[in-house]
Amino acid sequence: MKIYVTNIKPSSIKHVFQGDKVLLNKNGFKKYELTSADFGTHIIQYSKNKVEQMYRIEPTVNMDLHLINNYNGYNLLVDLTKYIEIPVVSQFPVNYVLTKLTCFEYCINKNSHLKLVIECLEESNDLLEKEFIPINFYFTFLNSSLNSSLNSSNSSNSMKMDDYLLEEINMFLLELN
Repeated sequence: MKIYVTNIKPSSIKHVFQGDKVLLNKNGFKKYELTSADFGTHIIQYSKNKVEQMYRIEPTVNMDLHLINNYNGYNLLVDLTKYIEIPVVSQFPVNYVLTKLTCFEYCINKNSHLKLVIECLEESNDLLEKEFIPINFYFTFLNSSLNSSLNSSNSSNSMKMDDYLLEEINMFLLELN
């Protein structure tokens, strides 16, 4: 599950890098997105056992997106869509765009199930120092204690979420702006 904050620009969260949150991997992890009109999006990244994997991401038939409007002034887009990672064993497409990303993961504490993932482009300045430019961020939640039942009394795409999860998200959101 991914939770996006739709009314905060990624460029405005650069100061999070200096925050006191737990950074899970000091140098971040590398991820490459290969996009082709013919073959869609492919992801290349290292797994936890340090083996490079390449897979194509495809959503299942039904996209499962829900919008939580005005949660403490923020709009949250919750993506519960099940994505399939299909291993790619063939060659690259002929025409593609390759985006190299460095991803940083933050959490409140080491035992937290909620992570803030910030995807950045890596640039070098005139002094050959690395600069990270955030282009996307989202929360991932590893536990399935989310109550994803939609409110039947409300016709909009609102949903009930676990109070603990919302409190952790709120702790991050207070530092993002």
